[in-house]
Amino acid sequence: MANNLPIHKKILAYHLLCEGNAMNSVSRIVGCSKNTVAKFQTELYKMVCTYNENIMHSLDIKNIEADEIMTYVLRKGMTSSNNQTGTQWIYIALDRDSRIIIDFHVGRRDTADARIFLQKVSMRLKDKTVISADCLKSYISAIKNTNDDTSWDEQSRLDLIRSRCFGDV
Repeated sequence: MANNLPIHKKILAYHLLCEGNAMNSVSRIVGCSKNTVAKFQTELYKMVCTYNENIMHSLDIKNIEADEIMTYVLRKGMTSSNNQTGTQWIYIALDRDSRIIIDFHVGRRDTADARIFLQKVSMRLKDKTVISADCLKSYISAIKNTNDDTSWDEQSRLDLIRSRCFGDV
């Protein structure tokens, strides 16, 4: 069945999703099915990704703050079909001056995912920058073991390793 919601209800649904409302509450407030809200959510995600790919590149940022947030995909302690726990880490790179999120990555808290995250961040930047991090061992390992000279040159690697440390190395 086609989506025949009036435009003002579609806009309301997008606003509610952007504010972080759950699908059930958006469905209830707007007066549509959860499947319709799920389609809106998918469309919104695609629009944000397209915007980020077209706009968020060659950024002239001097100070980046990188950190990780732990979250759960399933439930605490629950395992998925491949015997992995639901624990995931969201890596976030934030411009310290404007507070804009430059990029993010969802994965494990290991060197491979730290490398992916740092490479994604470096592709968005125009010039060298200073990254402040909590000296997570994965960051340091990712920088030291990077063979891809196009993403991080030696000085950038040293800048990250010398960045502020708020924990044990």
